[in-house]
Amino acid sequence: EVHFRPAFKKTVTQRLATLTDLERTQMKSLVSGKVEPTEVSSARVLEAAIAQLRYERFEEKKFTAEQEALLKKILIQRAAVGGKVEYPEVKDSVPQEKLRPDLSHDSQKYSFTYGNNSSFGRYGELTLRASLHDLLDPDAGFPQNSQIEMSRWKFRSQGTNNLYLEELKYAEAFSLFPITRDEFKWSWRVLGKSYRVNDGTCERCLSHNIKSSFGIASGLPISGVNVYSLINLSAEAARRLYRGYRIAPGVSVGTVWTMSDNFKFQYEFELNHDLNRSEFMRHNRLVHEGSLSFSHNLVHELRLTGRSWLAIKGKHPVEEAQLSYGFYY
Repeated sequence: EVHFRPAFKKTVTQRLATLTDLERTQMKSLVSGKVEPTEVSSARVLEAAIAQLRYERFEEKKFTAEQEALLKKILIQRAAVGGKVEYPEVKDSVPQEKLRPDLSHDSQKYSFTYGNNSSFGRYGELTLRASLHDLLDPDAGFPQNSQIEMSRWKFRSQGTNNLYLEELKYAEAFSLFPITRDEFKWSWRVLGKSYRVNDGTCERCLSHNIKSSFGIASGLPISGVNVYSLINLSAEAARRLYRGYRIAPGVSVGTVWTMSDNFKFQYEFELNHDLNRSEFMRHNRLVHEGSLSFSHNLVHELRLTGRSWLAIKGKHPVEEAQLSYGFYY
């Protein structure tokens, strides 16, 4: 049988959602120690404060003796107030298929791609992913706005060339935490891969790259739209790169739009600079990438992707468009 046990954060979120703005302000004052527990007579506010403090103790692992004493005082006041607050079941407020991992898409995926590159012409591509989930995959059963991919291989056949390795992504983790009035968390990404360079520095050479990013994300008034801004640091090595390596700090700005359970869109703009080069304006690297995905029955997926790279030495941008069909297994 399947039994639902909500994450503690979902319980905290539910408690906070029942509060009015005035009660929310009172709860924050209570948790911060600005108001004595004995001054609060609302069982709903007290229970929200208890849930928030317990979550902070669990999440931060830095629960001070003062916070422990405050939690005890609030628990005593809650007992003194008495009564019972009724809350709806968490599982009743969220569709089951969005919560249950056993109803999510399978973690492995094959993709077949047909595309065109402005410099090299048409090509075919085969992608194999060992696991697990990217931002454009259906969210059902996965934490929203998260990506964990491991061992993704891209093989390409272009013109008269036989099948060759285009990209090997060893691992990527990407977590977006949209800022809310109740919680602030950094968004972050880490990535390790080998790939064919497309920005003019060592055209089509195989480079080995690691990258880390952190920044902030926020939801927009449009339903399902989150935007993010990240600071990046990338390091890569290839024999044909200038000095054999490059270190490039940069920034990324992007959006993820979940239009429905089946339609998702992501766009990202990235600007970075090769620290090995002295002329800043001539040695920037610009990357645009946008993707639209449509999934069906958590098995089949169609994805349309467009990319543009601006060559570091001022050459014309390299542009690429592709249509892919994938299936999960």
